[in-house]
Parts: sequence; structure tokens; C-alpha cells
Amino acid sequence: MKLKDKGTEIDREYKVEDLNGIEAFVVRVPYEKDIWYFYLHPETYALLAYKFYKDEENKIGEMIYLKEEVIVGEMKIPAERSWYRTENDEFLGTDFLLKTEDPSRKTQD
Repeated sequence: MKLKDKGTEIDREYKVEDLNGIEAFVVRVPYEKDIWYFYLHPETYALLAYKFYKDEENKIGEMIYLKEEVIVGEMKIPAERSWYRTENDEFLGTDFLLKTEDPSRKTQD
């Protein structure tokens, strides 16, 4: 799933919301089974967080906060992702990027 995939329809209107002290741009993207929200830095447009709802009306889903950025080849990957439930702000866990490998570098066996 990517924002540039064919058939992806990004809502034309965006919101501005406070995200941990940063006024982030928020765009809504409805997919077939989920509704996603992407939180973008207002100056760099870097992805700060994202949220998805399995049930948007009842606010049932997850919020994922991104921290730090690692560059691998031409990709920017979050070094840390922290997951929370949207309906009760329950902390679910944190993913840490422990190792990276440049995909453009081929290893020989």
C-alpha cells in the first residue's frame, strides 16, 4: 500500500492537528477495508505518524508514531515505531530497526 498506487484516492481536504507539539498536516485515505490518516511535517512533509481505523465510526484502530530516520539506499525508514490503540490509547509496543542493508549493494557468495 502506497499513496502513489493506482486507485488510491486521497481526500482533497486536509486538516492541521497538533501531534506532540508539531502542527502536522493530516490527510485521510480510504482504502478498501481500512481508513488511513497520514501525519506530515508542515515544512518537510516527512511522515511523522499514521493511523488506521478498522471501524472509523467507533474509532477502533491503531496509531503509529515514527521516530528518527535511517537512510537505506534511496529509502528513508523510521528507526522506531510505537503503536497505540485509538479507542483507549493503550500502548501496544515499539518496533526498533536494528540493522539495515543497502539493497543496491549485492553480496557475493
